[in-house]
Amino acid sequence: MINVNRFLSLNDNLSINSDVESVLIKNSDLERTPKVSILIPTYNRVETLKQTLQSCLNQQNFSDFNIIICDNNPERDDLTEKYLSTISSPLVKYYKNKKNLGMVGNWNRLIKLSEGEYSLMIHDDDILFPHFLSIAFSCVQQYPHIDILYPSKCQWKESSSPTPPSEELSTECFIRKMCLDDFVVGNNYPPTGVFFKTHSLIRIGGYDYESYPSMDYYFNIRAVMQLNVFTLSLPLFVYRWGINETLRKETQLNFMKVDVPLQRWICSKIPIFQPLKGLVYINYSILRKKMLEATCGLQVINEASKLIKTNITIFDKLKWKLFCYFLKYYNKIKIHTRSSIFKIQQ
Repeated sequence: MINVNRFLSLNDNLSINSDVESVLIKNSDLERTPKVSILIPTYNRVETLKQTLQSCLNQQNFSDFNIIICDNNPERDDLTEKYLSTISSPLVKYYKNKKNLGMVGNWNRLIKLSEGEYSLMIHDDDILFPHFLSIAFSCVQQYPHIDILYPSKCQWKESSSPTPPSEELSTECFIRKMCLDDFVVGNNYPPTGVFFKTHSLIRIGGYDYESYPSMDYYFNIRAVMQLNVFTLSLPLFVYRWGINETLRKETQLNFMKVDVPLQRWICSKIPIFQPLKGLVYINYSILRKKMLEATCGLQVINEASKLIKTNITIFDKLKWKLFCYFLKYYNKIKIHTRSSIFKIQQ
């Protein structure tokens, strides 16, 4: 039985694995403490890491930053270390964990290793647009109460397009404070391309290990209850879709175990959604069933039937469509009433 309240409580997850050393392999050569640290967790993905790192080094109109890479592969002299030994930029700092801390452990370790007042977490297969830092930093200067900023993202499937999307600048966009109702039907804000005050994430304890694989979902609920979390309508990075841990059968089933109790908890906290929690469950069931069929095959549907509704009827599909219409207009009203215009300085 999932204890949602325990997962949402403030725990010092950053101190877990404190006995495991992160060995400094390559030091940066900066004369002062940077305002922003770009944090890159990596593990055996040197080819995509090259693109990620290059996008970080290519930032325009903002130079007060360093780049901290934390490698979760303890093996010395591997392909990642060999590649990073060729990087001459004084901005880059490279650590190797003496022991694999797991994905969440590496995220938390980077938060502790950050040197900037602000940090930007970007995963080793994603790509920053050239003006990410200049726009994000300008945003938090104009709205200094922001603790966490989630910009929009451009999604990229290499199987559909050989080249990633390009940056499209604008003179203005919308900025909006996020609330619990942004997460009623799921989490669309992964821990990549996220810009934050470093001490704010330390204050709420980083990412929780036990809520895997939905640790970012639980983290975001904890964050909107404790901090000022905002979203920006302008895409500032490329989110790469590929074969990864989240598409495995066991991971998909674990998502359902921890997601469904959290969605029910969220509905119980928002009056307008309290009578709709049954529809939220049907919506989640339909979407998860489609993903299971696409990634894991029909053989796992029986296993999933203990966690979600798999015998979807025509009546369920009708209720789902009506709920989608409601959600569409609810979100339009939410965006219209809660958003402000953010002027972008070129």
